[in-house]
Amino acid sequence: MKVFLTGASGYIGSNLTRELVAHGHSVTGLVRSEASAAIVAKNGGTAVLGSGDPKTDLPLIVAQARAHDATYHLAFDHSFTDFLGACADERAVVDSVAAAYEGTDKVLVMTSGTLLGAHIIPFTEADSSAGSHNPRAATEATAEAWAAKGNRVAIVRLPPITHGGDLGAGGFIHRIIRACREGGAAAIIGDGGNRWPAVQVADAVAVYRGALGAEPGHILRLHPIADEGNRVADIMGLIAAHEGIEVNSVTPEAAVAQFGFIGHLLGLDNLVTSKITRETLGWTPTQPGLLDELRAGNHGYAVTGLVRSESSAAKVKANGATPIIGSTTDLELVSKSAAAADATIHTAFDHSWRDIAAACAEDRAAIGAIGSAYEGTGKTFIISSVATLGVLHPTFTEKDEGGPGAVNPRFFSERVAESFAAKGTRPVIIRIAPLVQGPDLASSSFFLSLLKKAKESGVAATVNGGKARWSSVHVADIAPLFRIALEKKGTAGQFERYHAVGDNGVPVKEIVDVIGEKLNIPVTDLTGDDAFKHYGILGKLIGLDNPIENSVTIEQTGWSPKQPNVLEALKAGKYFDQL
Repeated sequence: MKVFLTGASGYIGSNLTRELVAHGHSVTGLVRSEASAAIVAKNGGTAVLGSGDPKTDLPLIVAQARAHDATYHLAFDHSFTDFLGACADERAVVDSVAAAYEGTDKVLVMTSGTLLGAHIIPFTEADSSAGSHNPRAATEATAEAWAAKGNRVAIVRLPPITHGGDLGAGGFIHRIIRACREGGAAAIIGDGGNRWPAVQVADAVAVYRGALGAEPGHILRLHPIADEGNRVADIMGLIAAHEGIEVNSVTPEAAVAQFGFIGHLLGLDNLVTSKITRETLGWTPTQPGLLDELRAGNHGYAVTGLVRSESSAAKVKANGATPIIGSTTDLELVSKSAAAADATIHTAFDHSWRDIAAACAEDRAAIGAIGSAYEGTGKTFIISSVATLGVLHPTFTEKDEGGPGAVNPRFFSERVAESFAAKGTRPVIIRIAPLVQGPDLASSSFFLSLLKKAKESGVAATVNGGKARWSSVHVADIAPLFRIALEKKGTAGQFERYHAVGDNGVPVKEIVDVIGEKLNIPVTDLTGDDAFKHYGILGKLIGLDNPIENSVTIEQTGWSPKQPNVLEALKAGKYFDQL
């Protein structure tokens, strides 16, 4: 079938486009910008550019509807700045397209919501939304009236939480998580015993596709519901546990203050069944439920990872992502892969130290390829950098540029990334502490070098008295900061810098003293050439004082490192049993 979608580049629209194309349909999608047109094209559809104003675009929508076998009306203004106006615009589109389809075999599918039935427990597909105080009920009534005249019309009632998929910013759940994080607490009204249904987006779009089977003269109401009613207290409890915050019982007014329009809905009880949908379509949800995804820390992204070998590809697959085998030196591959994604995180760097200048040049080239692919799109790309750029600063903050490049040429990688802010992108720089702890010694390169050298040489060595301070962070704390930075509402045209730093700096002597104690070897101090002969390039680095601040990062992102710092880990005996 030839299918027309409004809202084609949105959360549901993007996933539905791919679903329809995968099942042999051709899709045309209405969009409001060239960036949105690129999304539709990436999903396998053809874009039609409109103004973004439903009233202005109504003749275009009707013309496209007439030219296609079916229309899905998905577009809706979810800013909630004028809810009544948005509902009126929605009704006008449904009424106009249905009128254009009168007397034909064409199908109109509209989106609605199960919250229209919050006054009915449980809410089933057989129930009309008549009696609901929600103005979208009038749109359902309009659709039902056209079905009664012989049209083929389907209403898909989405639950308040549709989760998962590759547009992490889509769906109410991401707004809720962000509001909890920014507010410093999760919230319920009363005891949070009210229930909200949910569905994973891949399951939802399968129901949308099934809606094309609507029969003439009979309204087809469908409920893509996998979880019939999760307690809001359970949802908020899992969010709070993951974010390290509390759950507070709040007043309805306080809920609105924290969550905006969603706060008006937070106390509604919405138990919904999908028995008729399952029987009519033969539909069975196959994706994880909302609570399972929250327990797993799944924030709803589809990840593609660039790797250099089949063994690395296997690791990527084991982590639930899709590998692409190649190299960051293949700039065409980097550019195409970035352009096909909604965002890019660049963490690759040659840490062999064989040729630091060449490694930094490759880093800059890859950043340039990503930035160029994103010019004018407003997309986010995040690069990892190093907090050792601040070795010449008394205390290195997120506001400092660091450098100069003569000390660390990665200084110039940051400048390349930041230059793309003026070209309509959102570059984010995350500077990582020099001491990164992993789950084991093999994944903690600095500690591996330090401990192996101490054991092999029989001495634990400081450099220049060991007064230099080095900051640390655990990889389990780094990953959430990248995600938070990705989800944070930034501004195209502005760059951001954050510090993945768990502490502001531990004197190297304190670290070395613990190593000497745990290995039962003497502690000595080295200077100059002796330090280089003992440690190699590491001997030049650990004598440099590098205290690092993270207060701006914590304030702007709400990130909070939870793992023990390096000194606490070593005192507890971590890593020594792996030598």
